[in-house]
Amino acid sequence: MGEHNLLNPKAIEASLQGCCSEAEAQQTGRRQTPPQPMQCELPTVPVQIGSHFLKGVSFNESAADNLKLKTHTMLQLMKEAGCYNGITSRDDFPVTEVLNQVCPSTWRGACKTAVQLLFGQAGLVVVDTAQIENKEAYAPQISLEGSRIVVQVPSTWCLKEDPATMSLLQRSLDPEKTLGLVDVLYTAVLDLNRWRAGREQALSFF
Repeated sequence: MGEHNLLNPKAIEASLQGCCSEAEAQQTGRRQTPPQPMQCELPTVPVQIGSHFLKGVSFNESAADNLKLKTHTMLQLMKEAGCYNGITSRDDFPVTEVLNQVCPSTWRGACKTAVQLLFGQAGLVVVDTAQIENKEAYAPQISLEGSRIVVQVPSTWCLKEDPATMSLLQRSLDPEKTLGLVDVLYTAVLDLNRWRAGREQALSFF
């Protein structure tokens, strides 16, 4: 699924016809990602950056310190790519652009839409987030592959009976009953060579 299709509200609504309720399709199409999800979400997200595993903010740590550590670690990973000659300021690196990708408000909508397109069926099957006990096992990973920064965010989604339909059929609904589980891997790639060359398209999504 391409980036441009996911960002086009009308395309999203049209694609989701028959996969979920009309109201949910419209809501998905109009969903907006906060301009800076990194500031409020990243401190709570455990993330693997290169060889460093950084946990979500703890009780004895400030969110600002947690964010600073993750930002610094991300900057160091980019410097490992050897693309830092002549660059002195942190702001000269697309650090924020990459770290925003691990924030739920960035990837969640795209993943849910993908699952709805494949498995959702209006009036029968709804898609919901699966409850994960070991969140660190599902921590996003940011790695360096040559000159490319690769962001991967795993998530699991559950398929359930549509409660509205079950109510109309006067069938009892077990909220814990799951029809199936779907594992999704959100991937974003930043080619630092293309970014340094001033290419317009820095990030690509899969």
